[in-house]
Amino acid sequence: MTNEEWAASNDATEMLVSLYLERPAYFQEIVPELHKFLIACCWKNKHLTPQKSLIDGLKGAEDRVAGKIDEDEFYRLNWHAEAAVFDLAYWETDTPEDVERIKAMIEGISELDGMSFKDARGVMNRAASFAEASMIYPWLRMGSKAKRPQREKIQPERWCDRLFRSEFLCADLLREHLAPDLVD
Repeated sequence: MTNEEWAASNDATEMLVSLYLERPAYFQEIVPELHKFLIACCWKNKHLTPQKSLIDGLKGAEDRVAGKIDEDEFYRLNWHAEAAVFDLAYWETDTPEDVERIKAMIEGISELDGMSFKDARGVMNRAASFAEASMIYPWLRMGSKAKRPQREKIQPERWCDRLFRSEFLCADLLREHLAPDLVD
């Protein structure tokens, strides 16, 4: 990808894949910038993640990057954010009250108007999953070497691939956070 193609692209995934294929070592150097980019994409899509625990988790991720909170506080916030993802993901255990609460969230989001409950909930679940994974991106990419509490074996390639192919990425935000020197 050339500088001109980078400037004109509307496909953040294509931009990231091209950059990675051309300069894989560069991704190791720009982890903080990628983390900030992912969090910015979450804020752009915050209407799809109105849960307080997700908003608090995103603020916590920003505060952790800025050194304003310690790891323990960040992990606490992330734990609650992850619970919001599970709340949307595991519909099999929903009570009628759960369904009504989620319907109320969906009704307030114009982008989901006209969708079935299942489809709207799916969009919200993908947005919540994207937000929670974006919060912990620097730790995800390290997999089992990460310092975060291990409840399961993390497969960094799978998670990072999913993050960088998400429907919630924004090419304009990528350009704001990354300015690679590409060959023309």
